[in-house]
Amino acid sequence: MMPRKRASTTLDQTVIPQLSTWELRSIYSQELFVFRCDVTAAQISSAMTSYPTLRDVGVLTSDDISNLSRQIHTRYRLSRCESEVFGHIEQLITDLKSGEIPGHPLASVHLMSCLKDMERFEVANGFWKWLVDLDETHCDARVYGVAIENYAYQGVTQDELERMFMEALGRYSETVDAKIARDTGKATRLMLLQGIITARILHGDWRGAYEGFDISVRLYPTLTPARIYELFLYERPVKEAYIVFLMACRAGTPPKPPTLTPLLRGIWAKHRDVKAMIRLVYAFVGAGGTPFPQHLNSLVLAILGSLPSDASKGKGEEFDRMFDATMALIRDLISAFGGLRVFPSQGTFNTIITLGGKLKRLDLVHGGMKELLAAHLEPNMITYRTIVNAFGEMGDREQFQAGWRDLCAAREELGVPWDVKDFTALIKAWPLPFSSYPGGLNLGIPDYVRDEIEASGLDLTHEVHRISMAKFYKIQSRMRNASTASPPDIPATDPSHSQPTPEAATPQPTLLPFSLSDPTKRLKIRREVNNLSTIFSSGKIYDFASSPVFNTTSANKSHEKIVDIDFATPDIIPPSELQSFYAELTSSVSKVSSGEDALTRTATGYTVRELRFENWRTINRLLFEAELFEKEMIERRVRGMVMRGRIAGVVDRQEGDGGGEMGKMFEGEERAKKRIENVRRGIQGVTKAHGEGEVGWRKEELKVRGLLGRDVNIEGVEGVQGV
Repeated sequence: MMPRKRASTTLDQTVIPQLSTWELRSIYSQELFVFRCDVTAAQISSAMTSYPTLRDVGVLTSDDISNLSRQIHTRYRLSRCESEVFGHIEQLITDLKSGEIPGHPLASVHLMSCLKDMERFEVANGFWKWLVDLDETHCDARVYGVAIENYAYQGVTQDELERMFMEALGRYSETVDAKIARDTGKATRLMLLQGIITARILHGDWRGAYEGFDISVRLYPTLTPARIYELFLYERPVKEAYIVFLMACRAGTPPKPPTLTPLLRGIWAKHRDVKAMIRLVYAFVGAGGTPFPQHLNSLVLAILGSLPSDASKGKGEEFDRMFDATMALIRDLISAFGGLRVFPSQGTFNTIITLGGKLKRLDLVHGGMKELLAAHLEPNMITYRTIVNAFGEMGDREQFQAGWRDLCAAREELGVPWDVKDFTALIKAWPLPFSSYPGGLNLGIPDYVRDEIEASGLDLTHEVHRISMAKFYKIQSRMRNASTASPPDIPATDPSHSQPTPEAATPQPTLLPFSLSDPTKRLKIRREVNNLSTIFSSGKIYDFASSPVFNTTSANKSHEKIVDIDFATPDIIPPSELQSFYAELTSSVSKVSSGEDALTRTATGYTVRELRFENWRTINRLLFEAELFEKEMIERRVRGMVMRGRIAGVVDRQEGDGGGEMGKMFEGEERAKKRIENVRRGIQGVTKAHGEGEVGWRKEELKVRGLLGRDVNIEGVEGVQGV
């Protein structure tokens, strides 16, 4: 008898055990913790090493992806090394599209914004086309804002960008009509506002840009990002940029320190207003900003440059007293900056040496060098070039030649290759005072310069030698022509004669009025420096609301070079009347507008409600200044004055600092405006060729499309699909 087999207890279909997401996170808790620590510490390479495993088991959250994307974007902004992050961005986009990781609108924002910064427009455009049809787990109004910026930087027409803006408002403004949302800001995210403001600025629509700016600083007065303020600093003329900078500080969101340096120099070059420059630094530090040595250099230049440049006025007991008082101001400035551990650099003392040459003050030249060594700093090549220029300005031939020998010796000792700037300093120095002496060009100085260049020819690169000699012969020819030609009759009031050009490396102090000779003005500057020292030593955020420093006073008239921020309306209008008008103007808007709590008190002393009112006043002042500037530009065109740069909308290269130091900080925006101009001209050419029936207009149309990498809507040309 066969034994009976035991019945099987195994099911026909075995159920594989499944772990919940919570259980998986528990199992991988250590790896997940390390990953999140790496992300927080911006250790991108380490985070991306553990990323594939965590992605495959599905334990990453949408916040993990958002934080990782943000840190990748931050890493690129700091390093500007595309190879470090681009592969990671491509990986994240691929995984988002496949659904292997959860989406987050801020992840989309940072990934697309980083691609825009890299100018990887094709990848960014493809990512947007995938995002635009998704729900708010991937795309919301903030993503639209970045997409608008992305296309603006490619040169897409403003009409198309405005349509995208209205589309976002209609899609995300809930029950509010899109037009009401546009006018009131209801349900309008800051990033969306930033996108359209950027687009309007780059396209030269300053009125539209200020309109968006007004909504931003009234709805979100303390949350408006510094980036928006910085765009106006980059684009607008100096006076408007000054007011916008103070607005940012008053809100407690000071712009990046590097933006202050060209603004200080712009005020010096255009307005020669030392008081305004000191107040900019005052407000910047009072809002929590950290000053740079370059800011100290700019203030030193302004104060020293306020001394008379006429050698005949630089003598006597009165000048000595003024000179001593000015140097005391400089020492107090250096001491105040030192309290924040911002110490003078070689540039500070180079400035003193430069001004010594301009003022024909040998003691200032020697004093600058002495103070540099006392600060335990070593002179650099710029210092030696500055000394050559200073003695050239003074007409001291022996010191001039000794300075050049010191420069040559220092270059040999340091093993630094020759720079064309060395010979430019030599060439620029000799014509100024020597040519005014008896004998003029026969003094032998031109021969000395030429001999020095020729003697160093074997040590120079061909290009440096060629440029140096070309500059030499150009100046020599100009001097000979000047000695035989009568001087042109140029009126003293001609701005083209009296104003510095934007190409100048540093403003020329010789253009300054004799301001510090007035004891009253010296006393005012002394008070400003004392205020600066006080705020530097306090270590506190400045109370903009209660302090009288920026308040309107009877002395603050419209004819001053730079207006204070609160000089926004005529004194004849009582503040109570302005408040009533503002309340009536915004009563309907306040019922539907979102934004910050009106009763919240800001770090700078205002309530949000008060700051909104002050911002409204200031925006109106900015609009007034902008209209005035436009009127002046039109009058200049009518008079046929020579304009430097292209004047179109908000861009003015003669008045602003775009294209100079500020332009270097905003290189992406500079390239974006060139693309916009190329597209604008291209569209005009296509429209004209099509209207006139020219052969080959389709080829021109394709060129325009190639500039954008997308379809564009060209008005007046049939058969062209929109975006």
